Amino acid sequence: MASATWYNEYHTLINSGLDPDELTPFFFHEHGLNFPEDGIYTLEETLKRDPSLSCDFVKASIEGWVYAFSTQRGTGHRTQVY
Repeated sequence: MASATWYNEYHTLINSGLDPDELTPFFFHEHGLNFPEDGIYTLEETLKRDPSLSCDFVKASIEGWVYAFSTQRGTGHRTQVY
């Protein structure tokens, strides 16, 4: 399971030898959040072995972004600090 951008890390994964057919991407824009080609990727094997892990990861990621948008001032400060 990994959070990656389509235009960057996804291709790093492919270039490292992963087969694109083994990856199952989840795009945020398909779930009402429009980010610049961000997505969450998992191996099909992981999704089949533990679908709740993948589902919970996606839900937690979306909850985090919703929280970040609802508290932009505090969230912006945290990203500058870290």
